[in-house]
Amino acid sequence: MGADLETLYVTKPGGLMRRAWELLVVDGSDRGRRARIDRSPALLGAAPAAVLVLSDDTVSRYHVEVDVYSHGLRVRDLDSTNGTFVGNRRVREAFIEDGQSFRIGHTSVKIIAHDAPDEPVLPPLLGAIPETLGSALARDGRMRRTFEILRRVAPTDAPILFVGEAGTGKATCARIAHSLSSRRSSSLVAAEVMPDPVTTAGVLFGVTRGKVTTPGAFERASGGSLYLQRVDFLTQELQGQVLATLERGEVVRGETTTSKRFDARLICSAEGSLDASSGFSPRLLRRLGAVRIDLPPLRERSSEVADLARSFLDRRVRPLSLRGDLAPATSVGPQLARTLALEHWPGNIDELREAVIGLSKGWVLPEVASLAERLRAAQVMDALVEQNGNVSEVARRIGAPQLDLFRFLARQRIDLEAMETETAITF
Repeated sequence: MGADLETLYVTKPGGLMRRAWELLVVDGSDRGRRARIDRSPALLGAAPAAVLVLSDDTVSRYHVEVDVYSHGLRVRDLDSTNGTFVGNRRVREAFIEDGQSFRIGHTSVKIIAHDAPDEPVLPPLLGAIPETLGSALARDGRMRRTFEILRRVAPTDAPILFVGEAGTGKATCARIAHSLSSRRSSSLVAAEVMPDPVTTAGVLFGVTRGKVTTPGAFERASGGSLYLQRVDFLTQELQGQVLATLERGEVVRGETTTSKRFDARLICSAEGSLDASSGFSPRLLRRLGAVRIDLPPLRERSSEVADLARSFLDRRVRPLSLRGDLAPATSVGPQLARTLALEHWPGNIDELREAVIGLSKGWVLPEVASLAERLRAAQVMDALVEQNGNVSEVARRIGAPQLDLFRFLARQRIDLEAMETETAITF
């Protein structure tokens, strides 16, 4: 586009929708035509998939893109043939407020605001800053603030990008976002970016084998939410395909020319860097990350580790007891809580979950110098203190053969006689 084009002011991306917006054609061959903007971004043009379909010959197939903000609409020209104008100025993008108009081709469009509550309607069970959200838990102030952001943006259709190391709970947060959204009655379709770009393209956009074409995740998510995992692994070619799909608002199935309107809430996650130096498209990043939520690693949440462990154990042991199955008596005592808090947890929440649930599955003599050994030693120590050094009762409670337990105590150099005389023990 030429250097004569102007960019008018645009507010900060990521604002929540606080109003419902309507587009009204006030001049041109489609005068009187209206369209409600119920998703962002929305496309205007001559294409059947556009939110506002225009018959004006001077309007391009996809002429402009509209993004919804709290106090107006951002209108961005999509390299149209005849341009976009505000007043007499041709613009690349512009912020249009209630009652103002813009022109594309020979068609003038006015935007009209319909008042709505300032905040999305939230489920009544959620407090101002919740400690629990869905199946996730937070005591730490940083995570509670993260939950507050999530519960506020979840009911909107704004794209969400979760960034964090493997195992930090990105998939859990994606499920929560979908469950609190207006699309929760429809499916949450998850798709993972694979090392092979050809496989990934098939997963996302569909595969054609002979005369049969299998729809991809972008198409299957219609009406619901699409959770796209590991977007930082998208090749540049796939980034272009995803960006084109989002900008057109249409999904092209497999290797065909068949297209379908893309109508899904987009939720993405990434583990690595998405800045320009990583080769990730800034335009695509703006599309995916209207709301970005960074999830901290577990090593930065040491004050929450014991509570998380108790939560995992409760979910594991309670169903067993309700079914009448024998479940080892497992709790998080003081020594186990300290040991859990001191671990580095490179696998984050996923590693913690597997480790503590392993304690509830019954006795297995752990490998020397392993995480399992450290946790088992702390668990045994707590049980010994609780049972006043009664090894038989401890063995029964944790489901260990008594001889195995004695061997383990010897390996850990736990002095039972010292316990009986209430002497402090370290290991």
